[in-house]
Amino acid sequence: MHSVNKLIDCGGTVLLYESKNKSTGVSDNKIENLRVSLITNFVTDQFLAVFHLKISLSEYGGVKEKLEQFLNELKSSSGLKDISYMAVAHPSQSKESDYAMIYLVTNIEVAVLTASVNNEVLEDLEEAYFENLWKNELTIDVYTGKQLLETFTTAYEEGLKSSVFEEMPIKFRKNLKSPEVLYDGEASEYLKKEKVLNYPYFRSEEFFSNKAGYHTLYEYSQYGYFHEHTTYLDSEEEFDSYR
Repeated sequence: MHSVNKLIDCGGTVLLYESKNKSTGVSDNKIENLRVSLITNFVTDQFLAVFHLKISLSEYGGVKEKLEQFLNELKSSSGLKDISYMAVAHPSQSKESDYAMIYLVTNIEVAVLTASVNNEVLEDLEEAYFENLWKNELTIDVYTGKQLLETFTTAYEEGLKSSVFEEMPIKFRKNLKSPEVLYDGEASEYLKKEKVLNYPYFRSEEFFSNKAGYHTLYEYSQYGYFHEHTTYLDSEEEFDSYR
């Protein structure tokens, strides 16, 4: 490995960027930033709840308030005082559809979604219970790391390209941890101190952008999620489109 230009510590995962042209940094983009945030906050060994929330486009103008109300209901049902979450809106595949889908991941483990109302809600009726709170159709799932990253980044990318949402927001988040970012010498020192190269899982990918030139991304993790995940922004068009 050549000298590391940029290191992002996501907790159980560390991302290393190596420049081939001695550039001092790597260009940022919305899709990669979303991916890093998901890795930092939600790619863990826990079984976290992921909601697929249907919403009519006629209601979408009030989507932020609707989500906040639903999250308050999740606090009550789970008994948690604070919830970390990420949500992205995905346009319908049909041009004639008047609905969209919101993908919502929280830090609530699926087993405690209704911990405070267990006497009222049977396990096989949980979706019906939350549908009543959301006031529309929904499903609840548990994702692997691969599924989480692929679903959310794809939905966000298609949402950015779509004219369905016009100027309305398509990404929502709260109480998220920010990864630590180090450059050059500090990055190299961190590698040695934390013994990052001894992490059990590893992969690398090369990519190119007009701004940063050729780079290699090295990914070291305590989790094996990226053995199931192979999608990177490895073309010039993909990497530069969302700067």
